[in-house]
Amino acid sequence: MPPWRRGQTSSAPPPSLRRSVGYGWRGGSIRGRAALVDDPQRLGAANEGKATPERYVVLEFGVEDVLATTYDGEETSRRRWRA
Repeated sequence: MPPWRRGQTSSAPPPSLRRSVGYGWRGGSIRGRAALVDDPQRLGAANEGKATPERYVVLEFGVEDVLATTYDGEETSRRRWRA
């Protein structure tokens, strides 16, 4: 049982795990929502081969928006995809 569920009656993850997340790098970014994975079969697949799987929190990332920037000499090209 994940540490935040010990002694709790709700199966919902704490508010800190239900939020929009994003990752950016030079040339692009990805935005979306992260959701806690609590399905035993999916957790087993994600933690396969790990010596201490109880130390990991598994999140599923749903992509909402992607921005990519490419540079070709002096020309800059930006592309955006929305889910």
